[in-house]
Amino acid sequence: MQFANKDELKEAIREYAIVQGRNVKLVRNDNKRIQAKCAGHTKCPFILFASKIDKDEQTFTIKTLSLEHECTRVDKLKYTNSMWLSKRFADKIRKNPEWDVGAFQSET
Repeated sequence: MQFANKDELKEAIREYAIVQGRNVKLVRNDNKRIQAKCAGHTKCPFILFASKIDKDEQTFTIKTLSLEHECTRVDKLKYTNSMWLSKRFADKIRKNPEWDVGAFQSET
């Protein structure tokens, strides 16, 4: 897979972590490469390596990916914060400004 830039790749990793309910940690995060590992269990085989295609371009590509997990799902993730919630539900909140907390909780 290829991503237009580093931020797009990091956002995809965050979304994956939230959907799968896993604590994914960025071990290496610099301008040339990103390495992500599962933070839930020390021997969990999940790993992702990505790097720039070319030093002159911003495009990142995934070089190595193992989606297997030996750890269990987690209920509380650091990625599900107010910033993520606001981005994810901004359109629904704009369409229905009278949206109450109960309806919001049933949506998530």
